[in-house]
Amino acid sequence: MLEGSALDGDWTRNLPKAEMTIVVMEGVLEYFSKQQVKTCLNMLCDNFEHGYLLAELHHPFLAKNSKHHDAVKHTNATFGWGTKSAEEYLPLEPRLKVISETSYDKEMKKYSIRGKLFAIIGKNINNRLAVFKW
Repeated sequence: MLEGSALDGDWTRNLPKAEMTIVVMEGVLEYFSKQQVKTCLNMLCDNFEHGYLLAELHHPFLAKNSKHHDAVKHTNATFGWGTKSAEEYLPLEPRLKVISETSYDKEMKKYSIRGKLFAIIGKNINNRLAVFKW
């Protein structure tokens, strides 16, 4: 764990350079604007020759309705840019390739009736785990 801004490349200088880098951004990109996501992706690809990015993505519906979301409704936080597909990240950073994308609904529906209903009613509106490679 490193302290620092995901939008400022200074923190990348504190990491050892390796043949492969794995970056996990859970609960990060969903708060950024489209331009901030682009800045972050460009910085990662510029500072690490090869790597994987595991990122939590959210749907535009959640971005528009963040004031009702249980994770942020009692805070000053808001969700930023949302996408319907991880493919929407590729024009922001052409070095990225989508390896996989999985909706959290797939896992949630195993554990509760609410999860099963949400998987049917809100299909792919829930957050998703996307794996990118560059």
